[in-house]
Amino acid sequence: MTITAHYLDADHTLASRSDMPGATIPVSDDNRHWRELVDMGVTPTDYAPPAATTADVDRLRDAKIAAGFTFGGIVFQTDPDSVKRIAGAASAAHVAITQDGAQVGDLRWADPASDFGWIAQDNSVVVMDAPTVIAFGQAYMAHERALVFAAKAIKDRIRAGETVDIESAPEWP
Repeated sequence: MTITAHYLDADHTLASRSDMPGATIPVSDDNRHWRELVDMGVTPTDYAPPAATTADVDRLRDAKIAAGFTFGGIVFQTDPDSVKRIAGAASAAHVAITQDGAQVGDLRWADPASDFGWIAQDNSVVVMDAPTVIAFGQAYMAHERALVFAAKAIKDRIRAGETVDIESAPEWP
């Protein structure tokens, strides 16, 4: 039996069996029939993953940005809402320093009734003074910027005709 895999587009790949003319099997790790063939050691004759596109790079970049970042050895969330909150907190911290005189070590710069804390990805609360919140915002900005420029470099390679394994490209930080 020979299995031939044909990529139709990013979401549709079919495998045909030589012993079953006209029959096709969607190629996907989620497809039990495809997994059974792979488990039996059947190798497609022309199976090759599609070349990555710049849109694939954008999707991977966005996933990496949203996967969180580390600040002070702690992982923080970076989904779109969290990113807005980070920017808002950094802005408020700047105002607290420049207009209100918030000092290093003053954890009540945002609210005199309670210490300012940020919830980490593991749901722990990390207390921060205003200068730390500004550094936190700057660290997020550097994290996102590094990923954006890495993606740009990878897309430049693709546009130049190079086939790139975008998952393991050395440009990623």
